[in-house]
Amino acid sequence: MASTSRVPHFADTPMPAGVTEASGIPAVYTRIELLANLPVYSFLSGDTSSITPYLIRSSVPEFAYWVPVAGMHHEKAIDCANAFIRSHIWQVTRHKRAEWTDAQCRKIGFLLGVARAVMSSKFDISDARLIVGETAAPVMYADFGADGNAEPTYKCLANDPRTEEEKAAVPDPRTILMQAFELNDDERAVLPTLMKCAHAILPLQGFGLISEGHHYVSDRDRASFKSFHALERQHWVGDRVSAYLKDAHVDVRDILWHKAGHPVAIAVKQIAATSEQVAKNLRQADLASAAVRLPTVEPEVRAISAFLRVTDAVNPSIEAY
Repeated sequence: MASTSRVPHFADTPMPAGVTEASGIPAVYTRIELLANLPVYSFLSGDTSSITPYLIRSSVPEFAYWVPVAGMHHEKAIDCANAFIRSHIWQVTRHKRAEWTDAQCRKIGFLLGVARAVMSSKFDISDARLIVGETAAPVMYADFGADGNAEPTYKCLANDPRTEEEKAAVPDPRTILMQAFELNDDERAVLPTLMKCAHAILPLQGFGLISEGHHYVSDRDRASFKSFHALERQHWVGDRVSAYLKDAHVDVRDILWHKAGHPVAIAVKQIAATSEQVAKNLRQADLASAAVRLPTVEPEVRAISAFLRVTDAVNPSIEAY
């Protein structure tokens, strides 16, 4: 059994009044073969206590804050994809923009939840690797049983936000956290594509940060846009997948390419972008459209390297004279 020394222990923590266990439905996520043999990228040198992500002011809105799943080691993140999705639908719904419908909140939460489950699993994202100002408190606890290997069941950690007056007339908004959750047909159809593309989010955000100082810019002439657009052209195919991901009512590019990975510490993204091993593994996972820009080097280093290559090429001719 994998070590769980970093997993917080909540066994003796009482649940809020009225809170019940929620069922997990992990099988649909773990059946995706592309995830099975990909390695975890571990960039940590030393203990997690040595990492301190700083942020003075959050640069993403509160609906896009990262919501961890309590009681979960990163190796179990895919098993907890269902909890990630529910936690993020809750977060989006609680902090939604006035014009958003319930369907839009669900879609945004689904996109964030799936992407962050994959990133947690494959890039060993623990609390120490998240920006504090862009992270919300967990609202679900995953229980893997006494031996740590059982299928997870979930407990709701969120308190009832309703006032006493509202409880008689307003349904409990924690339903999304406390009841079994099923994907709809569109979500099932897009899930394999979304999980695959999520592997490339952090390395490509690191590429953008190194190349032009931004996670993602929607300007078609910018390097960060081109890097993610290549990924889209390779994988956002098929009528159903394309229609879901190119929805005019939800800015999927902004949610996935900018906000999904934004709360992860910048150092993690930069190291992922400059790693030979990450580039190699992305190519092996049929993500060559992302790997082609990796490993990334700083523009100044690239320029110097180009100068040295030219010098090496013309030097024999100069010495001949």
